[in-house]
Amino acid sequence: METLASAQARLSSTSLDPSAADALRRLVLDASSALLMLDMLGEGDMAPEAFRSEAARLHLALPTGLVERLPAAARIGALELATLCGTLAARLQAAATPATGASRNAKSRDGGTTARGFSW
Repeated sequence: METLASAQARLSSTSLDPSAADALRRLVLDASSALLMLDMLGEGDMAPEAFRSEAARLHLALPTGLVERLPAAARIGALELATLCGTLAARLQAAATPATGASRNAKSRDGGTTARGFSW
């Protein structure tokens, strides 16, 4: 959330053309939705099927060429947002992928530790 807030602050402090502002606004909304959905899934407040369906609707990438069109002051915020969205996209994909039998049984096979030796 802090990265999202930081990116929003940087972007809102800069005058942007309407198309860039709209693209960034949509990206911020999708990033906010992704954060909320990951939290809800983790808390058990969202069914996995609904999570997968809603996650598929999110667009977590900057439009091609957008950063180059932004004023210098807004580029840092856009890059912060792009980095956050890349991380969120990976987390959404991992969370939406059903666990396989191998990963569910990994704990019992290795005596209750992961490959790094940490107990869960």
